[in-house]
Amino acid sequence: MPAPAISRRAAALQDQTALSLVSDFFLNSTYSRRRGESGIIDFTFGNPHEMPQAAYVDALGAALNPRNKDWFGYQNYVPAAQEAAAASLERLLELPFQPDDILLTTGGFTAIAAAMKVFADPGDEVIYSLPP
Repeated sequence: MPAPAISRRAAALQDQTALSLVSDFFLNSTYSRRRGESGIIDFTFGNPHEMPQAAYVDALGAALNPRNKDWFGYQNYVPAAQEAAAASLERLLELPFQPDDILLTTGGFTAIAAAMKVFADPGDEVIYSLPP
């Protein structure tokens, strides 16, 4: 029997109760009680711990002035952003990338969580390896 195209977890996302798990973790877990303690570095939701690089701040400043009425609105896919990301990945990794290869999310945590939930079920083993 061939493997399903998506995980059982992805199929279950239609059930709104699944969203309550993240909320419960954030509000009612050991993490929620300890997240502000001194000496704890919290990478759970990508909270920064260092000052941002000047080039990053400059890039944000350049994008700050709105160029149209939707500039700061939530958007699904922005072709120019997908094209820029594809070109950057192609240059950095020396591999071919197309804009359609790029899925934009509201953060790295969202992207990783979405990918894991699409391709893995609870109990599956996932191995992460840095490139050489």
